Amino acid sequence: MTIYIVCVHNGVVTKSVKYTLGLLFVVFVCIVAVKPVLAHHHEQVLGEATVASELVFPPVTSGPGYILPDSPLYFLDQFSQLLRVAVAGDVKSRALAHKEIAGERLAELRIMFSRNNQYGIQTSLFGLGSEMSQSARDLSQASARGDNVQILARDLNNAIKEQRKILDELIDQSDGALAFQLKATRSALAEAKVEVEDNLPEDDLWNEMSDMVSTNVLESASDAGSLAKKLQADLDRLNAVASEAATRSLTRRNEALQKAISQKNTELIAAQKKILDTEKKKQDKLLQAQTSSSVEAKKALGQTISAIESLKKAQTAIDTIKKE
Repeated sequence: MTIYIVCVHNGVVTKSVKYTLGLLFVVFVCIVAVKPVLAHHHEQVLGEATVASELVFPPVTSGPGYILPDSPLYFLDQFSQLLRVAVAGDVKSRALAHKEIAGERLAELRIMFSRNNQYGIQTSLFGLGSEMSQSARDLSQASARGDNVQILARDLNNAIKEQRKILDELIDQSDGALAFQLKATRSALAEAKVEVEDNLPEDDLWNEMSDMVSTNVLESASDAGSLAKKLQADLDRLNAVASEAATRSLTRRNEALQKAISQKNTELIAAQKKILDTEKKKQDKLLQAQTSSSVEAKKALGQTISAIESLKKAQTAIDTIKKE
């Protein structure tokens, strides 16, 4: 523990204390000044982060729990839901309870998005995926016991399809860490859906398998399109950063030359002029190569995006015909 003793003599603070206060002020100014620089650096390298509250969250059919994930008392809500599952009469009832709790997690996710609460978003997404996964496992256990689970399987299957649809709409609007979290939960739901499908009637199973493959095609196309667009944005940032780096490098060389001129050092002036000239040629070559590479890459990405959009339109048309 550090103890500071403030010495006052005739109402005057001692020099040591003045020095300490001055040092603290300098540190404070540096912290305030560095924050915008770090934010600029983050944006330049990673791009602008998705703000959850700005996304359009589709409507949900279930309501949230009484206590939300951003509350310090959220553990009470989780405990009450554990009790709901524990008092369920049989395995099928437990599967249904987990499915209903997953619906609450999705409703809570909607609220956490509106509040842009990152911890709440992570908690709700994890809860959604884990509850539906447990629901699917309980369904399989009931089926193994010889229970008729076809109606429940249809109910769970439809719930997962609706949840995945909502996540798909959110993924299309997001990027970065948020998109990664949404995709992870979507993958967990896909695994749960496969397990649920094993308990559907045979005709329903083949239809769901066809729909699942179609959905995977659209998801892959959407992911590829998003990646291509991100690459285009990264290329723009790369060009901007490369140009800024070249400018700063030349500025430093020019400053060194001006310093040599002010010192009237003939040999140093000649040496700095040569270095500056070499640096200019080098930076010109780098920028030309960078620009050429970027142009060719953007052409290829543009063709990729166009092909992906055509594939998505064709697959959507096929899905529409299936539903007629």
